[in-house]
Amino acid sequence: MNPVVVLVSAFVVFLALNVPVSFSMILSCILALVVQGSIPVSTVAMKLHSGIDTFPFLAIPLFILAGGLMEHGGISERLVRLARTLGAKLFTTDYNLGKIAELQSVQYVNINDLSRALRPVLLPGETFNLRIAREGKDKGQGVGYLNDGTMVVVSQAQHLIGQVVSVEVQSLLQTGAGVIVFADLKSAVAA
Repeated sequence: MNPVVVLVSAFVVFLALNVPVSFSMILSCILALVVQGSIPVSTVAMKLHSGIDTFPFLAIPLFILAGGLMEHGGISERLVRLARTLGAKLFTTDYNLGKIAELQSVQYVNINDLSRALRPVLLPGETFNLRIAREGKDKGQGVGYLNDGTMVVVSQAQHLIGQVVSVEVQSLLQTGAGVIVFADLKSAVAA
């Protein structure tokens, strides 16, 4: 019998029996491999057992739980209830979810606020060390990046690519993607 026919028909039968999609896929694949006969059943069983220790397989139950929560709506309330039940902090990028958690006395961390708090504050005139990573758009410019990914454009630093230099902030430009820092070269630093 053709293994593709077995695969598709078994998948449809399992779905008709209300077997969850993930289990239907797994069971129909195993059945198709057994029918094909080129791979012994013991080899399939060993591969399945050895693959269970990998992280993606450990994450599957979490995704199934998340899918079940989202299926019924009211996801914010359910997430807050789950966090309260587990005694866990709720990590979110959703401002409103954080406020719901706060109203129900569940600890939460807004990742956007955390990111803003960890971003370095730079003012014109400040000096710091920076590794020049690549050349800039204009002639003579070098570009480096702060730990948070903020781009620093350094004038007259193109010849110092790959080196750590001391720079002085001249100006800051706020863009939709964040801040671009413009700096002048102070001196090269021994790395």
